Amino acid sequence: MSFPEKLKVEIRTQCHHKCCLCQSIGVEIHHIIPQEKGGENTLDNAAPLCAHCHETYGANPTKRKMIREARDNWLSICKTRYASDSSRLQEIHERVSRLESALEISADKSAPERGTYEHLLKDEHIERTSESGMALGSIISRIIEFPKLLPIKQQSLSVTHALLFETEGSPEDEKDLEYNIIRDQFAAAFGRLATMGLAAYITHQTNLDWEVGVIEPEGNKALSCNFAAMVMLLNHEDIPGVELPLIIDFTEDGNLRAKAARGEGEGVPPSREATA
Repeated sequence: MSFPEKLKVEIRTQCHHKCCLCQSIGVEIHHIIPQEKGGENTLDNAAPLCAHCHETYGANPTKRKMIREARDNWLSICKTRYASDSSRLQEIHERVSRLESALEISADKSAPERGTYEHLLKDEHIERTSESGMALGSIISRIIEFPKLLPIKQQSLSVTHALLFETEGSPEDEKDLEYNIIRDQFAAAFGRLATMGLAAYITHQTNLDWEVGVIEPEGNKALSCNFAAMVMLLNHEDIPGVELPLIIDFTEDGNLRAKAARGEGEGVPPSREATA
């Protein structure tokens, strides 16, 4: 006896018709523990798998734990990224708006205002930079190396990348659409190696460990940090025509940091040398 049709529809809806192992579209509902071994037709024993993964892993009893963990991770991502709560990405919008306002504070503003500016940047793991930043190519080259350089688990990197760059959010939520536009612009501009590198950076900075478990606020924090980082990199001063050109580099301990590229009198950005 197979799963009830109502349960199949529920699981397909929760996973957005994507395989929990490879995220390809089109799934079969797999018994993690086979019926002949006592497996029940319940949500806990069900995993959405594509035909290929079903054939490759479905009959292998040594893969049951992996399939269950992958199922839980993927459903967690879908719940976080596709949540219907309208306030879910409100924090992202507010934090980036505050961040953009803070970056516009000129160097002659009062110390308390500059302190607020620095606090906002550090809150997004992006700190105030010196007058000389790095060339955009040098920054992206370093980001691409992060998966090799940072002490993160490969599984956590893969799942974080799926959360940040491979899920769509609600098509009816303006903030989801805003996130998707920035994400697509970043991916088109810098490519998959850069998105993997940025996912590694976010995984490391927010201490995500999907094997242990990630709660919804942690997932939202990762989305928030990623949105801020993408916005900043897309506004690097090396990119022609950006509304808010930024000087960007890294601190000695590897944190991304930025500052508005403002000039003296004429509004010309300050001169700088690109560093590796």
